Amino acid sequence: MKPKEISGIKPTQPREKRPLKKLYTNEKIMINGNYNNTNKNFNNFIKNVKKPEEVEELYKGKPYTKIQIDLFLYFSKLQREKIINVYQDKYINSSNYNYNPTGLGDFIRGSYFIMQYCKENGLTCAINMSNHPVSQFLEIYSNQSKIILPNINKFESLNYNPEILENSIITSTYDFTINNDFTFYLYNQQKYNSHKFVYVITYPNVFIDDEHKEYMKHILKPTNQLSVLIETELSRLSLIKKEYIVLHVRYGDKELLNNINKNTNNNTNNNNSEEESCININTTNKLRLLKHDLLNLQPNTNNYLLISDNINLKKSISKYYPFIKMNFNEICHMGEGDNLEYNKLQNVLLDFYLLSFASQINSYSVYEHGSGFSKWCAETYSIPYICKLLK
Repeated sequence: MKPKEISGIKPTQPREKRPLKKLYTNEKIMINGNYNNTNKNFNNFIKNVKKPEEVEELYKGKPYTKIQIDLFLYFSKLQREKIINVYQDKYINSSNYNYNPTGLGDFIRGSYFIMQYCKENGLTCAINMSNHPVSQFLEIYSNQSKIILPNINKFESLNYNPEILENSIITSTYDFTINNDFTFYLYNQQKYNSHKFVYVITYPNVFIDDEHKEYMKHILKPTNQLSVLIETELSRLSLIKKEYIVLHVRYGDKELLNNINKNTNNNTNNNNSEEESCININTTNKLRLLKHDLLNLQPNTNNYLLISDNINLKKSISKYYPFIKMNFNEICHMGEGDNLEYNKLQNVLLDFYLLSFASQINSYSVYEHGSGFSKWCAETYSIPYICKLLK
């Protein structure tokens, strides 16, 4: 099947399938440089080189060898490949494997991974969100037409190693072996001229460069219309930028995607009272930690804003802690095939930018991986952040 041409970018012919082991037979690694052991730089290099048994462990059970990974990277740089992370509402693959994206936080996370990977390996990269409905709220994509890019294979490898500390704080460790897996993945992707379109949500290293944050902020800059809405909401809530603390509660996709909160205001038809529609934080075991932390808030010295994916939870917290500010806008999930209605999607972004102006974010999540929505917002805008597990 002839590869499809996209926006004037001509695809190369699919790479010929052949066993990797037959690509190269000589696996002796040659190192260019000054071999004089008095050379300071060379000594530092030798000091950081992994022992043979450590190198062997990195490639054990993998479908590639070290020399192949080195050569894949060499040819990528030689051909000046550009890696583009694409966010769109549907991915259509020629093998009839179609799939939906995950949430906005996941995409931001994967974009940071790509930026780090390309910087470390001398490659160029870009972020493209023009094909997702979220782009209508981002200034950089104003007046751009939407074209779904085909044959984008998701990078499936995961590198998240969760660890829950004694005080329920969620943390993780970065797995550097993911870089080799990603190199192998890139090698097998179709190329359009010098472009490779990918979908990656892999975790980056814990230290995000300022230049990468600035690029992400440039991509995420809201339109003028959305900026006015943000300012209006801040004024309505009597909040000043960088002078309030956000309490973010990630209660779970099940409740959100199944629309459990739908029609919560229509109590007459449902024969439910306002109290019955709330989640009782006093009796729900999962929320004991949240209740404990709420009791220790200092309303006389700080302003607090609650952001959550569960309206019923908001109602309960509003009942017991009326000093905590919040809105009750209906939202959606940006991925997982949810119906991305304009107003709901706009409300999700409104929450995101309200997070971005916080002085601190205290997040709570029912997931061991925490909340990508608040985590990667905090990373992008350099906001102090902590996430605890609700269990």
